[in-house]
Amino acid sequence: MKKRFEGALTAVREVARDIFELTVESDLARTPSLPGQFVHVAVPGGDLLLRRPISLYDVDRTAGVFRLIVQQKGEGTARLCALAPGAKLDLLGPLGRGFTLPAGARRVALAGGGIGAAPLCYCLRKWPGVEFEMFVGFRGAQYAYGLHEFGARSRLYAASDDGSLGQKGFVTELLAQRLEQQSFDAVLACGPLPMLRALARVMAAHPDIPCQISLEERMGCGVGACRVCACRIREAGEERYMRVCRDGPVFPIEKVVLE
Repeated sequence: MKKRFEGALTAVREVARDIFELTVESDLARTPSLPGQFVHVAVPGGDLLLRRPISLYDVDRTAGVFRLIVQQKGEGTARLCALAPGAKLDLLGPLGRGFTLPAGARRVALAGGGIGAAPLCYCLRKWPGVEFEMFVGFRGAQYAYGLHEFGARSRLYAASDDGSLGQKGFVTELLAQRLEQQSFDAVLACGPLPMLRALARVMAAHPDIPCQISLEERMGCGVGACRVCACRIREAGEERYMRVCRDGPVFPIEKVVLE
C-alpha cells in the first residue's frame, strides 16, 4: 500500500497558545487509517532532515482532507506552523498501530493530556455509534483546544493545572472519579509520561476494563529502522524493547513499563 503522498495545505489557524491546526488535502486522507496512527511530515527548507511525527487529529475520507494539531516547540514545528495555505507537504502515512475497540463496545472513555488529546478526536468520527465520554487536561485555559468539537460529539470533562478551565487538578483524577460511577467497555488515552503513570494506577483498580495508551516519543525514521523510539514492554514476565513508531504508538497499558 502506498505510504508516501503529497498534500496541499488548505488552512492554518492558531487554536490555542503555541498550538496550531493544519488542514491538508491529500489522497492520504482516503487511505484506511485508525485513530492513533500518525503522519510523518517533511519540514520545508531541506536543511532539517528528520521528519516530524504528528498524530491524525481528524480525517474526512469523503472530502480527502485530514487535520493535524501541531505544538510549536522547535525549529521544525515552527516552520510548519508558519506555512501559508497553498504550501505543498511531503507526507508519509498513515504510520504505526492505532487504537482499536473491543467487539461490541458501546461506551468508551477517552483521556487526553495536553497535545495528547489530539489523536483522540478522530475516535469520535471513526466510531459514530459509540457513546464517548472524553476527559481532557491542560495546563490552563489558554492552552486548551478542540473543546467545542469534543463537546459536540461526546460528554466532555475538563481539568486544568491552574483551575482556569474545568476542575483544578489532573485529567486522571476526573477519570478516576467517573469510574466510581460508570463502567466503560474500554479506555483509550494519550498524554505525557506522568499522566500515563497516574493512569496506570487508576486502571489497576479496574482490571476488567481494557485500556490502550498512545506513547509520545521522539522519532527518527518513523518506520522502525533507526530504533530511536524504543520503549520497554513486559510480556509473560519478561521485558523487551519495541519500536513506538512501528509496533505502536498504541499499546495495552499493562504491557508498557512506565517507571
